[in-house]
Amino acid sequence: MAKSISTPTGGGGLATTAFYTAQGDALVITNPTPASYPAINLTLANPGTTATQGTLYTITNGAQINASNVSFASQGTSRTITITVPPYSVQAISLK
Repeated sequence: MAKSISTPTGGGGLATTAFYTAQGDALVITNPTPASYPAINLTLANPGTTATQGTLYTITNGAQINASNVSFASQGTSRTITITVPPYSVQAISLK
């Protein structure tokens, strides 16, 4: 589970969690609200890998899962990325 979670200023109703598997780290963000969040900053602290490439999986309005390659910025032993979280969506990011 995530050590800490930061939500947008003022709350926002986003539900988030993170976990580790033998295949890598993953972060899941669920937005059950009609609000859009155009710039959510995410940090994976000490992911245990030097990789900077990952995959972003998106489900919006219950439609099919879309996958796209993403790049993380390195900040010491952490990896950071900024994503858009549309309304009524689930975002999952994996870092191998």
